[in-house]
Amino acid sequence: MTAVDSINLFLDDLLKDMHGSDAPADELAEMKNELLPKLNEYITLRVMTELAKKSQETLKEFQTWVTEKNPSQEEVQKYVEGKLDNPQAFLTQVLLDFRNTYLEPKGV
Repeated sequence: MTAVDSINLFLDDLLKDMHGSDAPADELAEMKNELLPKLNEYITLRVMTELAKKSQETLKEFQTWVTEKNPSQEEVQKYVEGKLDNPQAFLTQVLLDFRNTYLEPKGV
């Protein structure tokens, strides 16, 4: 399963948890399309923060690579996996944090 497949499955489950399995499929698809860019941005910011913890040089290298190459999601995944100590645990934590933020009751 690719990272893209995993993220799509994650979003499907997240939306079902939030809105129930009886929500209309077209509404869920629309919400997923709205949520996907937010999740991608969240993951990107967390990756950049993690790379900056390693060193500013590592972060700059990543930023330059992304700007010059305009890589696919799969290429970014491979690149990041090579830079992080435990990329699976990192991504799992990022997704859990996003899920908790999204499911957190508003106005608390």
